[in-house]
Amino acid sequence: MSDTRYRRNAGSVYSLKYHLVGCSKYRRKVLLGVIAEELRSRLYQKAQELEVTMEALEITPALAAGASVPDHVHLFIQSHPTEAPQRLANQVKGFTSRGCARSFLNCVLAFRVCGTEAITLVL
Repeated sequence: MSDTRYRRNAGSVYSLKYHLVGCSKYRRKVLLGVIAEELRSRLYQKAQELEVTMEALEITPALAAGASVPDHVHLFIQSHPTEAPQRLANQVKGFTSRGCARSFLNCVLAFRVCGTEAITLVL
């Protein structure tokens, strides 16, 4: 009988999970609609690329009723013990911010023309 709570490799048994929390740059209210769905798909894509298991993902928009922490992304991932938590966070931050900025370049340019800062997602 195998216990699925733990993983094994040559010499260790582990169950290493991280809770990563992030928000948009300057806490802008951008985690809505199409942008939230794009972010969700990019997070799953990067988790698969990094070979980590995404246990849970929650994107809380600013307009969520009763949200204790609005405009935040919560990731609960399980990884191998050789992966440093800061490397995982940096990989996810870079991939999602660059990818979403490229996908929504027209939004970024529109905000720059109006004189406000660009929308850049940073976890």
